[in-house]
Amino acid sequence: IYKFSDKHDISQFVGSLNVNYRPIEDLEINAGVGIDNSSWRQVRLFPYGVNFGGLITAGQKSIYERFNTQLTYDFNAAYNYNLFDMIDVRSTVGTQFFDRTNKSTNVLGEQFTSDLITTLGAAGKISGYGEGFSHQRDGGIYTEHALSYQDQYFLTLGIRRDYASSFGKNAPAITYPKASIAVRMDKYDFTPSFFQLLKLRAAYGE
Repeated sequence: IYKFSDKHDISQFVGSLNVNYRPIEDLEINAGVGIDNSSWRQVRLFPYGVNFGGLITAGQKSIYERFNTQLTYDFNAAYNYNLFDMIDVRSTVGTQFFDRTNKSTNVLGEQFTSDLITTLGAAGKISGYGEGFSHQRDGGIYTEHALSYQDQYFLTLGIRRDYASSFGKNAPAITYPKASIAVRMDKYDFTPSFFQLLKLRAAYGE
């Protein structure tokens, strides 16, 4: 067991940039981009001269590499206004895009003749190899409307519609609705005074 080697080298960078702009009062525009880049290299070695049993009798080495790039773009606008002079409303409309590229390669060599040289070029047989590539693009549009009455009664309604190339170009889009209602119970006289905030909430979403 101590002779067996399984090493993983992982590098990753995650970052994001967000911009907030208010051209007029009560209108807020938000834009953001996020990136997640990663590389993963795995080297697994059963060295020559050690009997691991089964089919591994003369050494075996495998290398697997994967490179992944993910980009997320988000843009939305929110507007605060008053409805019927007694209901505060925040309406949001936005869109989001997701772009992911994944590349991978793998190779498996065996039948080494020495434990001094462990590069794949010293393998007597390359018994497995392959590569993979995928590029996925997803996008969605959404809207959400949050209503508040006397800072005590709350209603939120929202819907999102997504499109994804990973399902095939003939696949239909998917729609996700959501809704929630809430009541601040601490506003009622019968609620014990030691509750500074007590909210009852029910929600549904897909």
